[in-house]
Amino acid sequence: MTKKTVTGLLDMIGLQPNDRELETISEQYVPGMGLGATDQAKRWAADGYRLEINRQLENVIGASMKKKGRPRKNEMLKTSHLRAFHMWLELREMPTAFRVAHTNRELIAWIKARDDMPPGASKLWPASQNLERSLSEGRTFWGIGDDWLSQKCEDYWRQLSEK
Repeated sequence: MTKKTVTGLLDMIGLQPNDRELETISEQYVPGMGLGATDQAKRWAADGYRLEINRQLENVIGASMKKKGRPRKNEMLKTSHLRAFHMWLELREMPTAFRVAHTNRELIAWIKARDDMPPGASKLWPASQNLERSLSEGRTFWGIGDDWLSQKCEDYWRQLSEK
């Protein structure tokens, strides 16, 4: 029996788990938007989502700068930890199949190819450094698993959102 490609909740009615496969993620995927949303609504939602993430990330990066004296960074504000936190922010709303399918190298290439990041976030991903090792160190610090889930990141994000 051929598997049916499922695009929404109603397509799953009456199918057994072995009789279905999920549709691949499209280029225009926006977390939280339904299939009936207009292109304009999807664009606005994506812009708002990016704006929220970028604003919080700029606050985190800005907190790592100190004006006087020797810079003293919090443990969470080291560059490798910020890289992993930024990648976690970008991937947390993506489907699990997307998060698990890619290696650190592929994810780094994906994030460096994006042109919608703020300047502070772009500085986290320079072209000339060994970013894979840095991302791995950050993942270890935050306790980020292969599925890119981390309770420590969730708690830190909640703490930042309350400020």
